Amino acid sequence: MKSIKNVHYIFYVILVILMNHRIMYAQIAICKNAITVSTIPWDCSYTVVPSDIDDGSSDYVKLSLNRTKLPQGTHDVTLIVEKSTGSLSFCTCTVNVIDKSAPVAVSVQSIAVGFNEQNRIELTPLMVDNGSYDHCSAVTMSISPNVIDCSSPNPLKVTLTVKDSAGNYNQAVTEVNIVQNKNRIKDIICKGDITFGVPTIGSFEITADSLLEGTPYACPGYYDVVLKYNNISLPAPVVSIADVGKTFDYFVTDPETLKTCFGKVTIVALDCNGALKVYDRFSRCTPVGDINSGHSLLDDVEWPCDITIDNAPQFLMSNPDPIRIADYLNVDLDSIKPIFFDGKPTTNKCIILGESIQVDPFIFEKKARITYRYINWEDNNFVPVSYIQWVISNEVESTCLPCDTQPWNTPFGNCASGHTVNDAVEWPADITVDFLEVAPYDLYINPAIHPNNVEPKTNAACPIQWVKSYDDLVVQISASQHTIDRTWTLLNPQNNETYTYTQRIFVNAAVSNERKVCFSTMHDAPITEVAIQANVVSKSDGCNAIIFDPNAKIIGSFKAGTDFQTGIDVEDVLMFKDYIWKNIALDTMQKSAADVNNDGNLSNLDVHILQNLWTNQISDITAYDTPWKFVNANDFFVGKEIQESSDISSPFERYHFKGMKIGDLNDSYGRDEGITKRTSFVLDDQLLTQGQIYVFKIAPLTDIKMKGFQIAIEKNDAFDITDVLGPIVKVHVIDK
Repeated sequence: MKSIKNVHYIFYVILVILMNHRIMYAQIAICKNAITVSTIPWDCSYTVVPSDIDDGSSDYVKLSLNRTKLPQGTHDVTLIVEKSTGSLSFCTCTVNVIDKSAPVAVSVQSIAVGFNEQNRIELTPLMVDNGSYDHCSAVTMSISPNVIDCSSPNPLKVTLTVKDSAGNYNQAVTEVNIVQNKNRIKDIICKGDITFGVPTIGSFEITADSLLEGTPYACPGYYDVVLKYNNISLPAPVVSIADVGKTFDYFVTDPETLKTCFGKVTIVALDCNGALKVYDRFSRCTPVGDINSGHSLLDDVEWPCDITIDNAPQFLMSNPDPIRIADYLNVDLDSIKPIFFDGKPTTNKCIILGESIQVDPFIFEKKARITYRYINWEDNNFVPVSYIQWVISNEVESTCLPCDTQPWNTPFGNCASGHTVNDAVEWPADITVDFLEVAPYDLYINPAIHPNNVEPKTNAACPIQWVKSYDDLVVQISASQHTIDRTWTLLNPQNNETYTYTQRIFVNAAVSNERKVCFSTMHDAPITEVAIQANVVSKSDGCNAIIFDPNAKIIGSFKAGTDFQTGIDVEDVLMFKDYIWKNIALDTMQKSAADVNNDGNLSNLDVHILQNLWTNQISDITAYDTPWKFVNANDFFVGKEIQESSDISSPFERYHFKGMKIGDLNDSYGRDEGITKRTSFVLDDQLLTQGQIYVFKIAPLTDIKMKGFQIAIEKNDAFDITDVLGPIVKVHVIDK
């Protein structure tokens, strides 16, 4: 009995020692206190990764999280830090998931609209919307311009703006073709002999509205107007002070009906003294006083107020045209521009406003200056008048403004310091390597390279889908030393503005004529037996080497000896159906692989062919010679480009190609997905009867959301299974 107690005592002591050892040497996890992230564009959630919340943990072999996919809202996420000894430590970060993903704006390409009797029409968003939506909320829509009249160009481009409940927006453009009022007077009637007054400055076009009698007519510019003097036609129906006293014959023609009327017009002079009074120096947002106060209601102008925009996007601040600002704020253009005339009719020819707008953006200060200059109004004391209106973003740094000029690992401050963590981008730092394979994808798969030095990292809180590209300038220092100046370019597709930064890569390695070519799936499983060149195929690791031939620079026409069915499963069909129903999004490569009939479109016909392939009704796809689609991994990694071939002239790149089987949308080919749980049952039936039916129930122990499942039945040769029936789902029997 005593010895047993001693054994337990010894075990207890050892246990305490081991536990204390673990505590002494446990890794200390360091988390950020809180972060704010945005939902991804195609889902109302965010998938958090350890690097999002890690704030300096070190000396570890693995970082993991207790949860990854987060819906909108505030969540506590635990970072688990593991050492090679197996010791663990934990810390927690508050993750605030907000919706900063823009909705999807879809509009028709063009429409035709007809004017009413007032020669105008009010557009509504439903006239151009073609299925706009958002993944997280309902959307509201507006259209600009929403009123079309005779001053509108024909055709006219209108912008559909789609906003979600979080205030994110996207836009689409529709071309509107304007049809004149079909109910207009076809037998046009002229006013006969009339006078037309002109001031001492400027020239004026005599349009049909000054010459036609009655209503309704089409827009004045629709009609052809000809002036004749001494029976000689003028080049255009334009007159000035030099024509005062002259009498012209005029002719107005409807170009559709070719109906014409005519008369005479005599040009007279107008007295325009005191046509416009301008005393104000301040905006209409300042208190009203007398003429000397700077803002009076006794003159003929109201200057616009300064504009403050919450977190104004960079594309707007870099080009703050009044029309763009009004469209962004969803307000009338007149509400942010100067107001003239104080009730005087704008058709008064004595008031000839020639507006000149000068916009000076101060991007880094997040403000802009709009200067309005008005010239050519008639007055004895004529002096051009100007006014400055300020447009200000109330946030100093914008998540959509790339203001950094220094790499990510330099000390950070505000934009002026050259590195801030709150702008749109973190630029990669210069690096030195002792190997040749330095294309962005090569660096990405190299564990020795910090992820921030692979490519520019854009701010996830900015809804802009930046387009990345790069150019390399290679300079040879010696036989085994080179420098590569990699100039990165970020393109903002909303306004086509670009930002560039140059990263220098020092390469200490001798170049070679050998080129390594590799093939792998999207999840990095090697693809073997892919034809690279004559008698050269990929090996067990998916790679092989070739010698560079300047006369044969292009690798292409890839083929692999794999059947079409391997890798196709129920999830591929369900994913495709979810995409057709607009429940999920597919990436560029998945869309390419989903085009199983190779017609350039994704439709239910593709789904039908894929389902037939999965259910063993067909064994191949006639539209393709090979079941594989390959893309240049580097081009796809940087710009999501589908590039099936590659120039192999550069020695500074491993020519790596990513492959996806036709229809394998979940990229399951070659993936080691061992079944973690098997459930077996045995039916001991000594006497088999033809037509005998066995019924068994399949039920999970917990609630699950299931799209589909698979069962495998193993039988011997003593019987055949003629059918499998399910009370809820349709069962496909595949004998393989």
